[in-house]
Amino acid sequence: MAKHLFLPRTHPTSLAFLDETGSISQDRFFAVGLLLHPEPSRVLRSIQKYRDRNHYYGEFHLTELTQGALNTYKGFVDTVLADRDFRFFCFVADRDLADPVRRSVDGLPEAVRTVTHRGDQTGRDNNCSGRQLFHP
Repeated sequence: MAKHLFLPRTHPTSLAFLDETGSISQDRFFAVGLLLHPEPSRVLRSIQKYRDRNHYYGEFHLTELTQGALNTYKGFVDTVLADRDFRFFCFVADRDLADPVRRSVDGLPEAVRTVTHRGDQTGRDNNCSGRQLFHP
């Protein structure tokens, strides 16, 4: 019976690379990006070859981008984007225009908001964060 729990080797699959920037509860802008690829091993091999050629094995963080590291980062992006099978999706929120935290709390039933905010009977405090929203 266990063999029915596995997909056949030829079944199409994807790997999703997901990352966020900003703090949804504190920063004005918050973004989530998603890259999908149907054959991730091909891309991961290209990235590993790039890392080996450049002797760079750390993570790529834009907060660590300097003028001296610009070519390394650019080469990394070029390596990833050289493969045309990627699909990219993103969500960007400007909290001054449409606060996703406030909207998600306002859209919840009153009973859920009350439980979520532990003690705030209205569920509408100004210090709500995504962590509080989903982990009361």
